[in-house]
Amino acid sequence: MMRDGFLEFTSGTFTASPAFVFTERRKRFADLRERFGATKLWAFQSCLPVPRPKKSQTIVIACQFAFEWGYFRAIAIGVSRFRRDHPNVRLVSLPEPIAELESVLRRMHVNGIVGALSSPELIEVARGVGVPAVNVSNRVKKIVLPRVITDDAAAGRLGAEHLLERGLRDLAFAPFRHSAYSTERERGFHEAVEAGGARFHRIQEDPRRATTPERMMRSIGALPKPVGILACNDRCGRHVLESCLEVGLRVPDEVAVLGVDDDPVECELTPVPLSSVRLQGEQVGYEACRLLLRLIEGKAPPKLPILIPPVGVTVRRSSDVIAVSDAAVAQALRLIRERATESMTIASLLRDVPLSRRVLETRFRELLGRSPYAEVMRLRVQWAKQLLTETNLRVSEVAEQSGFGELRRLSVVFRAKTGLTPSEYRAQFRQ
Repeated sequence: MMRDGFLEFTSGTFTASPAFVFTERRKRFADLRERFGATKLWAFQSCLPVPRPKKSQTIVIACQFAFEWGYFRAIAIGVSRFRRDHPNVRLVSLPEPIAELESVLRRMHVNGIVGALSSPELIEVARGVGVPAVNVSNRVKKIVLPRVITDDAAAGRLGAEHLLERGLRDLAFAPFRHSAYSTERERGFHEAVEAGGARFHRIQEDPRRATTPERMMRSIGALPKPVGILACNDRCGRHVLESCLEVGLRVPDEVAVLGVDDDPVECELTPVPLSSVRLQGEQVGYEACRLLLRLIEGKAPPKLPILIPPVGVTVRRSSDVIAVSDAAVAQALRLIRERATESMTIASLLRDVPLSRRVLETRFRELLGRSPYAEVMRLRVQWAKQLLTETNLRVSEVAEQSGFGELRRLSVVFRAKTGLTPSEYRAQFRQ
């Protein structure tokens, strides 16, 4: 056997070596002809297969989102971030009309689908194409396709906790009919309201389908005041807020309003800026693509939806109220919120509140169900959570900026409140 780096010569015949580079073939041809003779070389040239490019490893993912909703725009950003982290992934956008969807999907030869498949018709189209699909819509309750969605019950609980923190004891939920996400958010909200010792109310009218503010106010007007309302999403919250103002109710003094999604378009353009529960739309999009990639590789789908928790509440004017009738307790609560992340103590608080420590604690517990010290710790943990999820500060720096002072103190209190260390909590929200 004779090797040339490009050819192997065995028993008078030529065989293409794997190392043969097609682009150099012409350059080496004259040299080979001189060395091995024209006859054999021409015979070799005629039978040599033309090298082909390696099979493409590109994975084509079809995307379908309703971009008029801020939540789905955030999911699309997460999908785009996944594409940047995975250069072999190519994204293609799908048309809105269902009638065109199946033919477009088949023509594109996609490897998988990720989208807001929010109707039975869309789901059936996705299933009919015969490729893996992941649904990011939480509107349909029945689990047909693998799903990555927001933990809607957790969003409802977070909304209730925020309104309870304001000192509100009557809390209402504004739903949207026939939507699984609204039902789950109401369930979490109701559970947290009852756990907090407050009174739960339900607005019977669907705010997004009410034709006039007066019609909606037949439900809202009957509620005791002051009241806190969690709307099922920001658009619903905007309708509730605008209707309250239209009929003369003061927001947030009489009605504190909170939405879900934290869509800046919906929240900032209202007459009173709308507070809202912040969801992790980007994380939903990223995790949906990661799951889709596993499915394309032949892995088994999860039996239950993958739930992405909310991260907090963006407080704007619509819920920025302290609904406490006791003036001294309201003053103490306001000071705690202003100074919780500083090195304040209950003793320093009492210098500005005209009550003894025992009287303040008794009244505080009667109105809010917790002590002033517990309120300080709650606010510090809340701020630590925000720093852990939204910044790259070291955990020791988070301890300092959230008012705990030292890492050990943060770790002890944080674990007692959440069941996780600060690092474990941060890991939930990081890739």
